[in-house]
Amino acid sequence: MSELGEQLKRTREEKQISLDEIQELTKIQKRYLQAIENGGFDKLPGAFYTKAFIKSYAEAVGLNYESLMREYGHELPSSSEPTESLPPRRTRPTLISPAQTKFSSVLSGLLIFFIVIGIFVIIWIVNIGSNDNDPLDDANKPDNEQNVVVEKNQQAISDDENKVEPIDDEDDGNDEDDEEIVQHEPDNRGILEKVSVSGDTTNFILSGTDEFQVDFTFHGDSWLKIQGGSGKSYVNKGFANGDEATFDFRDEQRVRIRIGSTPSMKMYVNGEEVELEQQPVAQTVKIEFQKQSSN
Repeated sequence: MSELGEQLKRTREEKQISLDEIQELTKIQKRYLQAIENGGFDKLPGAFYTKAFIKSYAEAVGLNYESLMREYGHELPSSSEPTESLPPRRTRPTLISPAQTKFSSVLSGLLIFFIVIGIFVIIWIVNIGSNDNDPLDDANKPDNEQNVVVEKNQQAISDDENKVEPIDDEDDGNDEDDEEIVQHEPDNRGILEKVSVSGDTTNFILSGTDEFQVDFTFHGDSWLKIQGGSGKSYVNKGFANGDEATFDFRDEQRVRIRIGSTPSMKMYVNGEEVELEQQPVAQTVKIEFQKQSSN
């Protein structure tokens, strides 16, 4: 346990404040608060958020953040240290009841039984048909009747060869449909996770993709100020009803977006709408981009 974590935990316990209450005040997940108290800074989502989380924690228990940093700042990891990757979203396994399992077994048994019966019936019908077609009957027919049969068979074969099969066109169309289905590209929107809310600032992490496009649509008056982690300023102006704006941040590690009025606009990250605090006052959105490595 680090001295910084001990100081925060000791102050919290002296004021009889639980971790659940700190989580409610700071909107920081409880597992991150426990990591701070235990000195496990490598378990936080990144050095970018480590100081922000500690500042929110310190303010919640009434400590001066600047004083803590002067005394214990050397314990914090630098921005070059590896960060904890966020766990993927898990899907809940489907539970199958014993009754469903028993029913499936019975149904499978019946299906196999009917298949076997069907095979025996087909064999029996084929054997009866072969017995009825006695080859001696053809041998006993007069030559004239046999010649007529041969001529009819030849004519039938010639007619079949001259027929035009319309089915080929339908098959071609089905093949084209199949090709269109195969050509669909996979979803590359990634995962956008809200990690904390502090005052008028909401922090997100975008992972699982190498695309980072942000779109804005406006249905009222508002303004935007966007700055990348590299220091580049993308926009700083007002927008009116009906305006749209698109930005590509794939070369940035993080961006800071200042919004004048969230109720007057909608924001999308890689085509997915972002849930913002609906306040007429200015709001700040920070997004850290954990870019997916290309194979």
